[in-house]
Amino acid sequence: MSEVLKKAEARPQALRLHYLDGMRGLAALYVVMYHAYLILDRRGLWAPLPAVVRFGLSWTRFGHISVAIFIVLSGYCIMLPVARNESGELRGGASGFLKRRAMRILPPYYAAMVISLALDSLSYLTANRVAHADGLAFIFSPRSILSHLFLVHNLNPDTAYTVNSPFWSVATEAQIYLFFPAMLLPLWRRFGNIPPLIIAFAIGLAPKFLFHNALNQACPWYLGLFALGMAGASISFSSRMLDLTLQTKAPWMAIAALGWIAVFFLLSTLKHVEADYWAIDVLLGVTTTSLLIACTRHLTSPRLSDTSVTLAVLDSKFATKIGAFSYSIYLLHDPILHISQFVMRKAHLSPMFEVIGFGFVIIPATVVVAYLFHLKFEKPFMSGPIAKRVPLTEK
Repeated sequence: MSEVLKKAEARPQALRLHYLDGMRGLAALYVVMYHAYLILDRRGLWAPLPAVVRFGLSWTRFGHISVAIFIVLSGYCIMLPVARNESGELRGGASGFLKRRAMRILPPYYAAMVISLALDSLSYLTANRVAHADGLAFIFSPRSILSHLFLVHNLNPDTAYTVNSPFWSVATEAQIYLFFPAMLLPLWRRFGNIPPLIIAFAIGLAPKFLFHNALNQACPWYLGLFALGMAGASISFSSRMLDLTLQTKAPWMAIAALGWIAVFFLLSTLKHVEADYWAIDVLLGVTTTSLLIACTRHLTSPRLSDTSVTLAVLDSKFATKIGAFSYSIYLLHDPILHISQFVMRKAHLSPMFEVIGFGFVIIPATVVVAYLFHLKFEKPFMSGPIAKRVPLTEK
């Protein structure tokens, strides 16, 4: 056997897909910029700015796409160890998988919840107390607290965005984890990629089309996006004939490029984007999955050169370093941004200086605080007795 073939066969076992962290990191930063954009927009600070400044920052207003990317990434990363395993089994079974997921997401989540409640109270103390008293009382109500503790707050529009608005997607992802070993993985083992995709999208879209947009705030169609990520991992690494054919024959990077163009065209032109988010998310899921397959194929194929600009950006040291604590950024950024806006308001700065302050002071400071939070509340559980045994691709 030639040396090239030996290296090609050995590569999947030693492969470290750093670009996955890079994609997480850039998506997390984009969410931070999006929420900063929303805060400034709600305060009416965009209108006084020069048109060129408004146009230059308009690309930050599509933050919803980052959450869809996170879900596809989650399905891809969680499926990779299974797709690379000939038996197609989860290490430690369903219980082992759920324990690892709980150790990974819950300790930082509960710590961020306590910090968010403290910052909510501080926001109340620095704002109009009478106007915010009812809202604060509801945030601290048993209904709100308990629903967040048990990760079901996303199922009710009244509780979905209390305490810390990005928390809704943490609950959605946690619920998807229950479907993975119980339904999606058994279907994949028996029938391949197509049945899990059909069932996942059928279940995920049923509340919208059968029950008049029920659970829209939870984006249940993310179950289908997670299944797309699973299919992407299977196509990237499974030895099944159809997967191998799709991996080598389909123009994945071209599909991804066309998908991104279509996504941003729709986001820029649709008048009622919120009503069509499910369709945009599905398109974005296909686009992100195609990009993941293309990047992984580029890394694993000895025939491809190392000149992919997209992969170079995603694999950059900056992106991957941010990606290493992207979960902490996501958990903590929103309450920090909101408390910062009160400080900026008290300073009575001009709209331009507030925008500059958010861009060059508050957002970088938020990332730094999130990193410190990561060191204290996230990293210990990434290297603990359970999480230490989790492969890179199941982080």
